[in-house]
Amino acid sequence: MTATATGETPRIRRLIVEAARGLDPWETIPEARLATVAERCGPQEVAEIVTELERLAEEKAQSPDWDGDASDDIWRAQKMYADILGRVDPAFLGDVAKGFASPAGDARIWVALGLESHGLPALPLLRDRAVKEDNDMVWQVITAAIARLQDAENERECSDVGS
Repeated sequence: MTATATGETPRIRRLIVEAARGLDPWETIPEARLATVAERCGPQEVAEIVTELERLAEEKAQSPDWDGDASDDIWRAQKMYADILGRVDPAFLGDVAKGFASPAGDARIWVALGLESHGLPALPLLRDRAVKEDNDMVWQVITAAIARLQDAENERECSDVGS
């Protein structure tokens, strides 16, 4: 049972509040603090992040087009969660990839971007999802991530040959 199902604040939110301590509300949490949050994440927190991404996708869908401030705030939160997913221990990549089961296409996009941050170890997970993805926009993000990772690998291989 997740923290939200029991009425408790999800642990990931508590970790983020802790990371933001001492910052003004308009300040972005520094990357070093997000890395610390990611270090403290396990499968439960990864699942909570996916739930948060789903909640944010719903908020975004409900947000009026004219409310750019709300859209910006939602984007910043989504990016922060993807950044955390991109820094979790590689042992939890399979748990991150479970986020592809989300019904929210927007959440799946951020999961893909989080996985991409892990580099080549994420390629099999991204490739597996690309063949299953039925949302065109999500598929495009996943295949672009795959292409960027393959390009980086090709560049590395070329530089290794030239050395």
